[in-house]
Amino acid sequence: AVSLSLDSQTGATCAMKEVTLIPDDPKSSECIKQLEQ
Repeated sequence: AVSLSLDSQTGATCAMKEVTLIPDDPKSSECIKQLEQ
């Protein structure tokens, strides 16, 4: 999460949610896509 260079709001959300990502949750899915880039 430290090295993610995302939009600050999305980045913050990802950093907070990456521990408890839920593939069925649209926000988490979006996050996973960005993390995989």
